Amino acid sequence: MYLRTPKRYRRQRRQLHLFSGRAVVTLLMIPLIGAIGWYLWDHQDQFRSSVIPHIEGFRDSVQTQVAPAPSPTATADLVSAQAGCASAFQQGQTEIAIEECKVLAEGRPNDVDLYYRLTYMLVTTSSFGRDTARLDEALAYAEKTINANPEKPQGWAIRAMALDWRGDPEKGFGASGEGA
Repeated sequence: MYLRTPKRYRRQRRQLHLFSGRAVVTLLMIPLIGAIGWYLWDHQDQFRSSVIPHIEGFRDSVQTQVAPAPSPTATADLVSAQAGCASAFQQGQTEIAIEECKVLAEGRPNDVDLYYRLTYMLVTTSSFGRDTARLDEALAYAEKTINANPEKPQGWAIRAMALDWRGDPEKGFGASGEGA
């Protein structure tokens, strides 16, 4: 059985035009672009002196519109802070140890023992609970101790100690007396 192919699918010969519209435009554009390039090459000094001031003016206006990038801050030296924290704590220099441990705590957010030690020093140097600003800071570090690892008891114990020295021991419990 023979199937006839419709006329539209039969192979049609494409007629070749000697000059199509696209070819004419391309042939006219090539010499034009070449002439512009040659002129700019021969007159570089004139072109630069007329264009560069406009570019510099545009650059200056853009620089005033864009906010300057913030300068980078130096990261704390954690090795020296760790050595300073440990040595000052062993020598009994609690104020120096507190400052060094604060620097170290910023770089080690999940160190429960470091936060516990820092909170303990803040609580014990609060003049028996009279320095409320220091106790508030100790309570903030106690919360960071709990956030470092809520399953360890050190965070909860140091929070209770800070609340007790602050005079709010029942603040850590809900209305029914159970832990919050």
